[in-house]
Amino acid sequence: MSAKTTVQDSFISVSFYDRLSYADWKILREACDLAATSKLPLRIDVASCTSGDFGGVGSVLIAQEKLGKVEIQGCSSLFADCFKAFGVCASCTHGTSKLCKGRRQEIKAER
Repeated sequence: MSAKTTVQDSFISVSFYDRLSYADWKILREACDLAATSKLPLRIDVASCTSGDFGGVGSVLIAQEKLGKVEIQGCSSLFADCFKAFGVCASCTHGTSKLCKGRRQEIKAER
């Protein structure tokens, strides 16, 4: 298993390790359901991921659709480009931060 769910006082967190993959969609779905029933925000951490697949990105999109917004953190340049292209960044609450790589690229493009 390359994903782990953690329940905090103020949010639910799912950390992916190695790959953001279709193989872990059930873990993300359960965390999404838990966030919805507990009315806590969902945080997805991909800092330890070196790659991903379309199923993993699709799982994130489904979580965003169900919850409206999620926070995604730890995006490498690879994920920042991919997430922006697929519309993940548009529903990311972390994306408004200057710390977000996808947001920094967007700011540079606006100049």
